Amino acid sequence: MKEEKLKMYFELFTDLWKFFKKYSSVKNTEEYWQAVEKESQRIRQKYGKIKFVSKILVEIQLELERCGKDEKES
Repeated sequence: MKEEKLKMYFELFTDLWKFFKKYSSVKNTEEYWQAVEKESQRIRQKYGKIKFVSKILVEIQLELERCGKDEKES
């Protein structure tokens, strides 16, 4: 893999980590989930709607939902 592509992946994973961290304190409100979706769309657009990015974002959103349910049940 070329260095340029590796740098793109590094930036992508950094953005994904920041996204997860930003929304890790799950709030079960419409505003929270709208913000999550808006940020997801911004990341998708930044990386040209690469299928890989979309799949990871879906998994992050599912994980946030699971974390929110776990916190609620605790």
